[in-house]
Amino acid sequence: GLDGITPSHVLAKQGDTVKLAIDSDVNCNFVIGGYNVRARTQPDTTTEVQFNADLAGIYPYMCEGFLEQEVGFIEVVR
Repeated sequence: GLDGITPSHVLAKQGDTVKLAIDSDVNCNFVIGGYNVRARTQPDTTTEVQFNADLAGIYPYMCEGFLEQEVGFIEVVR
């Protein structure tokens, strides 16, 4: 199962390059809403994603398709 998403909040400045290293104990379709960021995670591996935080605002990230949805947020400030 999911033990939640850590951290649940990421702060970035607009224009920053954001790199996330995702450790998951499940197969997961990791997505960041509002950004075209998608990654497939697998147990016992680290999946890395990188994107340019060019849109200010608050964007959710999660594993798609889980009934008990754990959601984190990336806050991009000017």
